[in-house]
Amino acid sequence: MDGILIVAHGTKDGNRGVLDVASQVESLTGLRTVAGFKRFGEPKLREAMGSLVESGADRVAVVPLFLSEGKYVSSIPRNLGLRPGETSGTVEVHGRDVSIAVSGPVGREPGIGDAVISTVRSTGFPAEGTGVVLLGHGSADGLPGEDALRAHGYRVRSVTGPASKDMPSAVGDLVSQGAERIVAVQMRLASKLVPVPENMEFAVTGPMGTSRHAAELAARMAIGLLS
Repeated sequence: MDGILIVAHGTKDGNRGVLDVASQVESLTGLRTVAGFKRFGEPKLREAMGSLVESGADRVAVVPLFLSEGKYVSSIPRNLGLRPGETSGTVEVHGRDVSIAVSGPVGREPGIGDAVISTVRSTGFPAEGTGVVLLGHGSADGLPGEDALRAHGYRVRSVTGPASKDMPSAVGDLVSQGAERIVAVQMRLASKLVPVPENMEFAVTGPMGTSRHAAELAARMAIGLLS
């Protein structure tokens, strides 16, 4: 039997959004799907894997519900018992051999660009005159969705540091490029306080990591691993 393990970092404030994503993935794929957490939240990865095996799974697709690469993503295969450098193989769980395959993070799936575009368009703001601030964790090279947004005519800035500190500078830069309104896209798994600029139209999206788009991408990635 095939199963799916959704892996997330977890938050101290609760993981309802991640559990909802796992439930959506199960509905989309028809396969038993559970969530496992790296740091905050239960069950942890090995426990979640164990529950899949107990329910009959002998092949498991592992999808990291992260929007960027990093140490938490790169350590997942090792956490599950694979050897260094492996992203697939056979591991022993509760005395049984289980075939597992680990994908890259959801944020590196090619479809993430379309998901970000759809999210921004849901605000009702036209591309002309709209600046987009992507808020999340990532590298100085930017966050997923930047290229897709620019290709559709949006002005874009990524903020990978504290929003309260870096948001005003990002908004100022976009305004200097002609932005008349701003959309802040939360490229993360939980909502955080976003400072609102004065005297202009402004919208804040929900977290991309626990959105319907993320569930659809995770389902697609899991089926790809199991095909």
